Amino acid sequence: MGVKTTTDYLKSWDTAMNAQSFSQNTITERTRIVRQFEAATRVDAIAAEPEVLVAWFASLPSLATRHSYYYSLNAWFHWLNLNDYRLDNPLIRVPKFKQPKREPRPITSGQLQKVL
Repeated sequence: MGVKTTTDYLKSWDTAMNAQSFSQNTITERTRIVRQFEAATRVDAIAAEPEVLVAWFASLPSLATRHSYYYSLNAWFHWLNLNDYRLDNPLIRVPKFKQPKREPRPITSGQLQKVL
């Protein structure tokens, strides 16, 4: 077999996440984010370095997006590392993004009546 591509690794990761009973939404979103990173940076997602990751995170529109994407990419690099496809996790050298504070969204009276 020839050299594996990011697509090959993403298929294996997809299978691993399915085996762990992740929701299809989680699996789809995580793989989409890896592909988005590659498209935006033109860097192979398997070989990304911290400097490229920081620059890409800085280009994202909000703290909530940076936080979410950080954890998706961290899962990707952690899986690559655990399976010996990569020797390190470059996100170890990228500061984590704080969880943004969210405003409470209480249920409305109409929603409560519908549930009851």
